Amino acid sequence: MKNLFLKKEKGMLKGVFFKRKITFLSVIAGVLYVWMLIFPVWDEWEDAKSGFLRGCGVEGYENQEGLVRDSLFEVFYVRVTPEESVMFFPENIQLEGGENVDSSYSLMKIALPDEVVRKAKINAMEILQGIISLIMLVLYLMLPFRFFGLISYLQNGYFFDRRNVRLIRQMSWMIIGLYLCDYLFKHLSWKINLTLFDLKDYAIVQIASDPLWLVIGVVALLLAEVFAQGVLLEEERKLTI
Repeated sequence: MKNLFLKKEKGMLKGVFFKRKITFLSVIAGVLYVWMLIFPVWDEWEDAKSGFLRGCGVEGYENQEGLVRDSLFEVFYVRVTPEESVMFFPENIQLEGGENVDSSYSLMKIALPDEVVRKAKINAMEILQGIISLIMLVLYLMLPFRFFGLISYLQNGYFFDRRNVRLIRQMSWMIIGLYLCDYLFKHLSWKINLTLFDLKDYAIVQIASDPLWLVIGVVALLLAEVFAQGVLLEEERKLTI
């Protein structure tokens, strides 16, 4: 009787420890997810601020001659590589001490007047980019609800459950969808840049999407299949009892 009581108490302690571990990991995952959303804005704060000001209708920008007033413009991010060779340095910049050194660009920020942009036939591509951005926003908002739903089932002791399989599969396809949307958005940006610019000494290339998203999505799909097999085994075990 004493041994039975000890086993029961030990099992309860394991359950409490498991719940605390799942809670701790879910909090860490939530913080990392929020940081993943905030970090791009933090990392490119000046670009985000520039986009905000232009969105609010602020006109004008500065160049070497000073302030260009009353100018409506768009900023384009252009990934480039030297046309001749990766060891070709066609630019010349001046260091603080006055020395001139050779350099090359890999990413350009180009301010283009609105009248030039309007003349180019890029409206359809920009509309597609807007739709893709909206889809990505929806996916980013839906992902945490699926994730914390899964965590809730695990905390309540539902491991090999069809609901968990469904949630993991949904998250997997959302992550893969985010990768595909990001790739398509950057591909459209590349096509727009090719339409607008013909640069001397540089070839315009597409900004790469992070393949880690695709890897995580595929791994999550594999995990969903493992859970699905566990569900089948659990259901067969219950039927034999």
